[in-house]
Amino acid sequence: MRVIELSKDQTPFRRDERERILSMFPDVEIMTLGMRNGEVPVSDDYGDEDDLYGAASDPPRVWVKDQFYPGSAFSRSIGDAIGKTAGVIAEPEILSRKLTKDDKYLILCSDGVFEFLTNEDVLEIVSLFPDPYEAAAELVNVSFRLWLENDDRTDDITALVVHLEYADDSDMRSPNEKAQAQWHIARTRVAEQLESRPSRKFRNVVREAQKREKRLDKDNYVLDNTANLEEDLGGSVLKSGMVIAYDVHEESF
Repeated sequence: MRVIELSKDQTPFRRDERERILSMFPDVEIMTLGMRNGEVPVSDDYGDEDDLYGAASDPPRVWVKDQFYPGSAFSRSIGDAIGKTAGVIAEPEILSRKLTKDDKYLILCSDGVFEFLTNEDVLEIVSLFPDPYEAAAELVNVSFRLWLENDDRTDDITALVVHLEYADDSDMRSPNEKAQAQWHIARTRVAEQLESRPSRKFRNVVREAQKREKRLDKDNYVLDNTANLEEDLGGSVLKSGMVIAYDVHEESF
């Protein structure tokens, strides 16, 4: 398996981001904290952001001219009113990719995970776990441990893992046909429930479904009101229309 990056860190390490900021605010200063404090010469050479113990430990930051703020080590952010005055914008970068059967996982993590783990490290960990929840938990655990081993603090550590599964291409039925097939399966299950004398909770679910029927958008859902549920309740008979709705948009199947 190989990694396909879906995003690129938006920081002043990137030349295109520095050029964007300076085109908006020519007086903005981009320099490391060491440069700002006069500890190292000011230059455009910020080193390699992947060098965890070198350049990455003192990254280039965005500063208002002759001021000691905002000092942002990122070039895009949501809700940063001060950073906005120095070219730190909230506009996202968007990448579109069509998934194929070769794509096995979708992994979304905060920068605290990638501080000490490469993309390949993350993929290797995820591939060891058949359960995506366990994979995400392990990413958080490993990242947390690495932070404590290499620093006296931790950054935000969040991981989301999705296993991608694909339907059989041989199923050429339309979304409506698939929805109808699902309905027949569900109706069979309802009948089985009734034969075993459903609980009060089940009957309440039926009543709630009836109430929701009036609120369903019939242009977007397949409705089947023909099934009647009957149950002998001590001499009386409960008859109610059972409504099961399936979203028939193509991507739902």
